[in-house]
Amino acid sequence: MELRESILSALDALLEEFPPSEREEWRDFLIALAEHSEDREKLQEFLAVPLGNLFSSTTPLDFLAGVQKIRNRVQNFPLIPVLEEAIAALSRIFEEKNRLIRDLREIPSQLAVPVIDIWEGVVLLPLIGTLDSERAQRMTEVLLNAIADRKSRIAIVDVSGLPFIDTAVGAHLVEAFNAVRLLGAEVVLTGIKPEIAQTLVKLGVGFEVTIQRDLQEALLYSISLLRRRKEERRRATENLETS
Repeated sequence: MELRESILSALDALLEEFPPSEREEWRDFLIALAEHSEDREKLQEFLAVPLGNLFSSTTPLDFLAGVQKIRNRVQNFPLIPVLEEAIAALSRIFEEKNRLIRDLREIPSQLAVPVIDIWEGVVLLPLIGTLDSERAQRMTEVLLNAIADRKSRIAIVDVSGLPFIDTAVGAHLVEAFNAVRLLGAEVVLTGIKPEIAQTLVKLGVGFEVTIQRDLQEALLYSISLLRRRKEERRRATENLETS
């Protein structure tokens, strides 16, 4: 109770030591410290939120300076527990910021390889811009996850927006197409330019996937193929029922 009374009695005077823009955060921190100072085991738990708010308006160095001011006015100030929780709060803040930075960095890569539901059972992957090895790897991951999640039967890959494809990236495409087939889906490649065609032929891609002239023909082919397969399944089911 002595620490609580010391803090509360000096609260107004203490707050005068801080800039007006920080006083509300310092006040919440000091009240939390005063109210729960007797329970040292849970003190850090109660200080977590006030410290998080405090560090949003002040720097670690300013916080240490503020703690020193409080310690000079308040007897038996629990310096070590407060500093321990301050370090933990800063760690959480830095971790959250790093996570946010990682998430923000993922956004451009995700936007760079959008997978679009273009028809029931059909997804479209339009590739635009330069396709390097890192982006090709990302493309493969996004495409395979989309096919698995949406249970797609056909993946149309439109490369009309690519200026060129070198042999290394072409090899990534071959791996991606093979992986798509392992998931039970078919690749329809469209939008191939003459210079891209030469690279793909060297890698044998033309013999492993269905190729259509443009996106419209690729979509018409995909719809027709799905309808044929549906009709084949229907006939197979009828034959089983009559046999």
